[in-house]
Amino acid sequence: MARHRSDSDMSDNGVMDSFLDIVANIVGILILLVIVVGIRAAMQPHLDAQAPVAQQAPVLTEASVTARVESLTHEKLSLAKLHNQLVGMVNEADQRDADRIGLATHIAAVEEELKHKKSSLEGAEKERLKLRTAMAKADMQWQKLMLEKVAIESQGAKAKTLVHTPTPMVRSESDKRLYLRVEHGKVALVPLEALTQKWKGRSPDSLVRDLKRNNGIGELEPVGNYVLYYTHLPVEPPAGPRGVYALAGEIHPVVDGLGVTVDEALAQGSDLSRALEATTPQQTVVLVWAYPDSTAEVRKLQNALRRRGFAVDLRLLEVGHHIAFSPQGRGTAAQ
Repeated sequence: MARHRSDSDMSDNGVMDSFLDIVANIVGILILLVIVVGIRAAMQPHLDAQAPVAQQAPVLTEASVTARVESLTHEKLSLAKLHNQLVGMVNEADQRDADRIGLATHIAAVEEELKHKKSSLEGAEKERLKLRTAMAKADMQWQKLMLEKVAIESQGAKAKTLVHTPTPMVRSESDKRLYLRVEHGKVALVPLEALTQKWKGRSPDSLVRDLKRNNGIGELEPVGNYVLYYTHLPVEPPAGPRGVYALAGEIHPVVDGLGVTVDEALAQGSDLSRALEATTPQQTVVLVWAYPDSTAEVRKLQNALRRRGFAVDLRLLEVGHHIAFSPQGRGTAAQ
């Protein structure tokens, strides 16, 4: 007959089952651990190959230490050299600043001096302006007096009493003329024809411009140490609405004391001798302007010219007067 289990038997079987379950779980865990350890053991060489190699500390030797010391010494010297350069640059900058300040001070002093000189020059310029104004007024007065003098002389020269000397008959001169001026005992040729030709060679417009620019007095460039001052005088009666004007003026020496003595003037090879040799007594009349201080020299010159066959026309000039000409002047009359 079947045996029925008792309650104690059932209790023992339950405990046994629980123990077996725990053992089975532990075995399973151990199996899993073995598998994991096997897998890690299989993968360990690969991981070791990829793992970085630990850097080993360098091994110090005497040579490496010496090289390092030399490198540090060189760097120290370079730093010292760079420091010296920086100090030099700073000193140079300071010196340049000092030079700049000195230059600025010098420039300021020069500007102040220039300002002072400019003020002085302005004062001198004002004085020169006053002087030029005074000279211009004096020049205008001189030109006015000259015009009045020419106008008075053009009205006809007053008769003068001359000492008579026996001379040949008078003949009117119509050919060549030779002009001489005797002052202070010296004889000089007067290039009157060259001066008048120079005046005729000027255009009317330029002559008018000179007259307007110089208050009615024109001036030609010097010829043979003489300069011609000219003006235009109206001819009466006027012909046409604008009238006709003629040349009048004076001839001035550019310097005082022109000429040579009578003996030097008559010597062979002199300017006067060459001028006389270039013409003939029949074609030329010698016109002599003389001042009172040269009476003896004029007589000596007249006699010498007459011995050579030349006719002489003598014109006396007062002291301070110059050779003048105008439309109302008389023609040359040679004796």
